[in-house]
Amino acid sequence: MEIGLAIIVGLPVLVVIVGLMLPAATDMVGTVRLAVPPDVLWQRLLDGEHYPVSCAMARGVEVQPTEHAGPAWLEDIGHSKVQVRTLEADPPRRLVRSLGDTTVSMSAQWTFSILPDGEGSLVSLENHTIVDRGTWQVPFFRVMTRVFGAARKGMEQYVRSLAGGEDLQFDWS
Repeated sequence: MEIGLAIIVGLPVLVVIVGLMLPAATDMVGTVRLAVPPDVLWQRLLDGEHYPVSCAMARGVEVQPTEHAGPAWLEDIGHSKVQVRTLEADPPRRLVRSLGDTTVSMSAQWTFSILPDGEGSLVSLENHTIVDRGTWQVPFFRVMTRVFGAARKGMEQYVRSLAGGEDLQFDWS
């Protein structure tokens, strides 16, 4: 009984302590080959209604007014919303996108650099995720992004959806 209580109380406390000690930023760089040609991939990247960045978590997508660089939208993921903005667009070669959570002080910048690769595409990926201070959830999200690789897994899931669910091999350096 006492051991069980110690685990129930101690584990969340340990996660909070570890999460507060972890850096706010997580940076990743990688590549992946897709069977999708660059022009088709580009159209999918711009289509937030059919290809939301939160994938299956998206309960709905509200298209926002187009900004100077390209499309913007708001994804409803139930407990929160994710604001997606296009920061830079060089069709069909390079897209820089910002993502921001409306509840947790968490943001990301995703960069897709696309090269033709036979009939498909070679995509270089950059993911810069920051879980800043602000809410009680921050330590938990830092542990999820750093220890359990949630930032990497989220980007991989999104790229798989863009590729039509094909089995992909990501090379993260």
